[in-house]
Amino acid sequence: MSFRTLIFGLLVSLFSIASDGKALAIEDFVKKAEYTSLKLSPDGKHLAARVWNNDIFVLVILNRKTMSPTYVFQFNEENEHIDTYEWANNERIVFTKSEQSEYDTQPRSLGQIYAGNFDGSKQKTIFGADASTTSSIKIKDIEL
Repeated sequence: MSFRTLIFGLLVSLFSIASDGKALAIEDFVKKAEYTSLKLSPDGKHLAARVWNNDIFVLVILNRKTMSPTYVFQFNEENEHIDTYEWANNERIVFTKSEQSEYDTQPRSLGQIYAGNFDGSKQKTIFGADASTTSSIKIKDIEL
């Protein structure tokens, strides 16, 4: 297939899409995404996504068959966001927290790690200021 044929095919397909009579609004191209960072659970039964809700990112767990929310993870403060997340296994999800102050243009990570089951049960702070395990770390003197 020549380069000209490829370009011609792309142009024809673009014009055929745009010729349905509806004008495309610029807002559709520049608005903030409703769902970001979609990840499927290892068993394929649940879908997790960061969702922009009331000026913060929350983590929504959806039942993949019904696409209905199973649980929504969010923090108590209005400036705390769900940052990154990963499925640990079929039930457990691990996520980090970020915070946006009035001086920041983007949320910044606080280095805190949390976990919970897809249904909201067994929530725990794994690492960070709220974790009970961080205070039990002991510094050992090393003799040289």
